[in-house]
Amino acid sequence: MCESSRAELNGLRVSSFSVESKEVSGQNVRTLLEFYRRLSSVAHLMVTVKFVPTKHAKTVLKERKIDIAWCEQVLNSPERVEPDSDEAELEHRLGRISEHGGRVLRVVVNKTARPIRVVTLYFDRAMLRKL
Repeated sequence: MCESSRAELNGLRVSSFSVESKEVSGQNVRTLLEFYRRLSSVAHLMVTVKFVPTKHAKTVLKERKIDIAWCEQVLNSPERVEPDSDEAELEHRLGRISEHGGRVLRVVVNKTARPIRVVTLYFDRAMLRKL
């Protein structure tokens, strides 16, 4: 499935599209996300990452009182992305949540699953002054 739209902003033509494919590699997704992140900072666009939380992630969202919008914010615009030290298919996305005192939310995702699977998420106190 492919959706596309075009707009013109101050003489700059902007085309946006979304593609659903089971054959997109993790590196291609990261490259696309980085491209759109840079484009969105210029054209004030927002990239939306489709994701599905695991049963564990749903539980910790409730228990830790983490707003799903904060999870989406970090998935869509992470300030930092780290590979998992144990499992190659996992990736850690980190971002500060201004509505929660600037604390850093770490969202661990399975980057090989489509849509992306959120494995777990938590506020990472160790990253507070490092991000």
